[in-house]
Amino acid sequence: MKLCAKFPPIAKSELCWQAKKIKMTTVNLDRIGSRTALFVGLPFGTIFSLMVLFISLFPMFDLGLAVIDGRLFWHPIIWGGLIPATFIFLLWTGGGKIKKHLDKKHSIIRTSFLFTLFVNSWLFALILMIFIIGGLFFPLYKEGFSGISLTAIGFTISLYLVSTVFTALTIVLLIVTITKNKIYG
Repeated sequence: MKLCAKFPPIAKSELCWQAKKIKMTTVNLDRIGSRTALFVGLPFGTIFSLMVLFISLFPMFDLGLAVIDGRLFWHPIIWGGLIPATFIFLLWTGGGKIKKHLDKKHSIIRTSFLFTLFVNSWLFALILMIFIIGGLFFPLYKEGFSGISLTAIGFTISLYLVSTVFTALTIVLLIVTITKNKIYG
């Protein structure tokens, strides 16, 4: 710390200690948002994922997924590893940004939408990439990337828009409110 070098040894050590304490406190305050996002968002994300997996067992939905080249999407490595790990990472990093948005005097609603846009944009980009890779390398038809895969892309984008608005006004609003109350009292 360059600031510490300008003071006498006794004042210097006290000043450096105070600067480290402030830095540690700021880091801990940033982690409050991350912890809250994980503790509130992860159970809701798990419940939603299990509902999606349960609904996909019905023949009509299973046929629909096969038609839109969704076979790679339902691979156990994708749903059991890649998507949950990405979701946890996005909740943690997005939760860390909540304090920064609140410090900039953003409203709770705006902070909620910014958090939701961050998490959903990256998560749906991953899902869209899985559909595209599935359509290119594991096509239902032999001619490669079919026009039906474009249906999957359109479906993913429309689901992204609906889920972003719904999530921002429900679960994420709860996460941001809890985080704000924990940080600012």
